[in-house]
Amino acid sequence: LLLARSAEPVAHAVQPREEPRLVRFSIIEAGQREAAQTMVFIHGFGGRAGYWHHQLDHFQYDYRVIALDLRGHGESEAPHSRYSVEELTADIVAMLEALHVTSPFVLVAHSFGGALAAYFTSIFPERVTQLILIGTAVQFRLKWAGRAVLALPAPVLELARRVIPRARLYPPSHVVSAQSRNALSIWDGAPVLARVKAPTLVILGQKDFLFDDAAQRAVAACIPGAEEVIIPVTAHQVMVERPDAVNRAMERFLWRTRPQGSEGIAPGASPASPGDTLTSTRRTRTKALEAARPWLKFYDARTPYTIRPPAAPLPRVFEASARRFGNATLCELFGRQVSYRTIDRLATRFAYGLVRLGVRPGTPVGLSLPNVPQAVIAYLGILKAGGIAVLIDESAEEPSEEARAVKVLGQCQAAGATCLIATLRASVALKPSLDAFGVSHLVVSNPHAYLRLRDKLRRWLAPEAADLGAGNEAQMVRGTGSRAVVLGFLKLLLLGRSVVLPERALGDTAVIVHSTRAQRPTALSHQALLANALQWRHALPDLRPGAERIVATIPFMHGYGLATLHLALLTGSTLVLVPPAQVASVAANKSAQGPRPQTVLDAIARTKATLFPGTPTLFQAIAHTPNVRAYGIATIRQCISSGAPLPVEVQEEFEKLTRGRIVEAFGLSEAGYLTHLQPLAVRRRV
Repeated sequence: LLLARSAEPVAHAVQPREEPRLVRFSIIEAGQREAAQTMVFIHGFGGRAGYWHHQLDHFQYDYRVIALDLRGHGESEAPHSRYSVEELTADIVAMLEALHVTSPFVLVAHSFGGALAAYFTSIFPERVTQLILIGTAVQFRLKWAGRAVLALPAPVLELARRVIPRARLYPPSHVVSAQSRNALSIWDGAPVLARVKAPTLVILGQKDFLFDDAAQRAVAACIPGAEEVIIPVTAHQVMVERPDAVNRAMERFLWRTRPQGSEGIAPGASPASPGDTLTSTRRTRTKALEAARPWLKFYDARTPYTIRPPAAPLPRVFEASARRFGNATLCELFGRQVSYRTIDRLATRFAYGLVRLGVRPGTPVGLSLPNVPQAVIAYLGILKAGGIAVLIDESAEEPSEEARAVKVLGQCQAAGATCLIATLRASVALKPSLDAFGVSHLVVSNPHAYLRLRDKLRRWLAPEAADLGAGNEAQMVRGTGSRAVVLGFLKLLLLGRSVVLPERALGDTAVIVHSTRAQRPTALSHQALLANALQWRHALPDLRPGAERIVATIPFMHGYGLATLHLALLTGSTLVLVPPAQVASVAANKSAQGPRPQTVLDAIARTKATLFPGTPTLFQAIAHTPNVRAYGIATIRQCISSGAPLPVEVQEEFEKLTRGRIVEAFGLSEAGYLTHLQPLAVRRRV
């Protein structure tokens, strides 16, 4: 798509049916002209061809894709004319002729473009193989606010268009007035839709309130044999808000209703012609994959068989999420919320500080923090600086603090990490041995820094406060007893200057993670971690970008917890942090024996969590908690159980309580974690 845009602009002068003069139209075209089929996309009232960029990018490999700018819209000219349905349809015919689209094609339309597509299909039924209507209606009766805007005089509309920057994306006022008067307000599509004979898919947004709901639901009822798909948590711009879900629905419909003989070879192409290369399209690959991998047939219907590999390393993917979900909450810790934009800004500052300490591309940096916002900031900061995050789970069972310190420093030494980021509690035991294990820099983080004021007061009053180290990070700098440089987390954020951070390749190592039992170090690349996150995301097709709240009980320093972190970063979800006892016991006023089920239940009740990755032991403990329904755990829609076999009794009991579905997963730290996951929407086998 980018290559098509950067090439010489495609514009065709055509002769409309009702005007004697030429009109210049703009289109976006991608894919191969020798492709077996063509897809034509028509936008709605006030739209433009660029609205289809997700669909153009997705289908360009198997189709010749064409998106049209109707007259008066996008980059097309805006002459003074009627802008009636007949005139706009004549423009479509003329553009297709100029583009030499002679074979039958797939027609996709949005909103009022659906009226034009239905009208075109009723007149030229032999030219359309399949019809896809998105967010369209039988009658386009706007709500009172929309009618009031369109009733304004053309000069007033034009003034608003010139004054409001975003309004310049919309058509000129004379186009809006003419099309509203001569097409939109008088359209009654029931008789036209009844004449459509092509296989039709109608896609609607669950929260599309622009037009009357009955008028939208009547579209599928008017077309004989039409299918209807409702995409959850979307409004009118369905293909922009949920592009993956729309693409999957379109893909399955096109494959199921494909015309005979359209198996991927261009019409008229001989086996030795260039068109033969198109036999390895997605449709042909689907058959080959099902033959080679019979389990694919048991996938959730919305889960694709194959996905595209990641195209950018982890820091770039997170920065894209930070731009898209800037004000959304990334980390929630006992009521304290930290946004995507804030985490991105602090991670960049942290990366500057690491560069100041001498971290260069490929430098290992030890990281041993509980599930607190500092862990996410430090992890992303290490990756932004080009380093390798050596993840060490300090919550693992050890007989003493000294044994735990030896384990942490030993793993740092084995990975070649001379810089370590740890908690206040851990640093008390770490300090005497820093020189012996070659650690030259120790960054100390106070896990309570992001607690709310009332929770910090509890910390000072709690008897275990004395065990958490001195009162603040700065005091740890004094009396280290070694040559290592010890500095606080906050000081590191203020230490660095703005520098150009290095770019890392997809194949470069991102983390070194240790398996749970054997403590075997495993190096994982940016590509491996992102590919696994993408697989997990597509295996859970119900995930709503920017709307999920994931309970994070598994430590991020463990492969399972790290995969949960990547899933959240990829989908714009909120991580409901449930750290171990040293933090949870103070903030939640619990005993220091570990985060009890009540701590997790409090987090679920406070945030109305929707996704819960956990372990069978935790699920069983929650299910046996007295009065567990009072915590409102019915908000949880999906639970992932890993780390041990899931007893059937625990599965049934927990599902009865939450009304959500719990599925079993298997993972390996050496594989970027998840390797197997039971399907969500099909019959399970124990």
